[in-house]
Amino acid sequence: MELRATELRKDYYYLVYYTGLGRLFFLGMIPLILLAYFNYMIYKGMQLPSFLSEQENMVERRRMQESELAIVLIGIVVIFVLTHVLRIFLNIYHMIKVLVETEPCYPAWTELASFFNSLLLLLNSSANMIIYCCLNSTFRKYLKQYFQKILRKCTCSETTPT
Repeated sequence: MELRATELRKDYYYLVYYTGLGRLFFLGMIPLILLAYFNYMIYKGMQLPSFLSEQENMVERRRMQESELAIVLIGIVVIFVLTHVLRIFLNIYHMIKVLVETEPCYPAWTELASFFNSLLLLLNSSANMIIYCCLNSTFRKYLKQYFQKILRKCTCSETTPT
C-alpha cells in the first residue's frame, strides 16, 4: 500500500526549504546544539571554585549535588535526541524522495512512523518532570514536601467546620 502525495507535499520548495531545511535545523539541530551548549555551561558553572576554602563535608555534599545535576542534564539531552531522531530521519527521507523522484510515493510505513513520531515528541515535552523525579533526590524531596503540604491543607479544610 502506498499513499499519494498532495500537491503541497510534492512542491520542491516546500519540501526542501520548509520540511527539509527549516524543520531539520530550526526544530532539530539548533535546539539540540543549544541544549547541549547551555547544559555544558551549567555543568561548567557548577564546578567548585578553587579559591573557596569550605569545610570538607560541605565540599563533598556540593560535589554530590553537582553529580546528580550532571546526570539530570545528560538525561535531558539523551531524551531530546532519542525523541527527535525519528522526526529528523523522516524529514531527510521525504526531502530525498522529492529530490530523486518526480512523482514521489510514500510507503504506508511513513504514515505510521509520523504517528509514532508525534507520540515521541509528546513524550519529550513531558519527560523533564519524570527525569527530575527519577534522577534528582533533592527534587524528589522537595516535591514530596510540597505535596504533603497540599495534602495537609486539603485535609484540614475538610475537617474544619464552616
